[in-house]
Amino acid sequence: MGTVIDFEKERDLRYMGMEIPEHTKDSLDRYFVNGLRPGGFCEAMLAQDYDRALTIADTANRQMFWAIATWIRDNAPLGSAGNYSIIDDWVKDKNSVRSTFARRAEKDYTWRSLKNVD
Repeated sequence: MGTVIDFEKERDLRYMGMEIPEHTKDSLDRYFVNGLRPGGFCEAMLAQDYDRALTIADTANRQMFWAIATWIRDNAPLGSAGNYSIIDDWVKDKNSVRSTFARRAEKDYTWRSLKNVD
């Protein structure tokens, strides 16, 4: 099963042999779309708490740290990353920012899926 979030935007990193691990994509997808608080590593990355993130990262995330940080910086939805307070607001769907984003992301996912049907 794919993710609602389009992680294909990371293809620019793949030529350098860097790819976000699948379990990290899944955690970020659930956070961005459903507002489920991510695990400690992803939460620290979203909060730009890189010291904490490096301390608790598993091997796969540690190896792809730069790719994950770059993807979040360049692609995270507006209002979803930057510090722990922002993360709390995203999870709580303050001002319906997350739910508005999620509806759009799910529509985009549906269109991408339909385009790939043979």
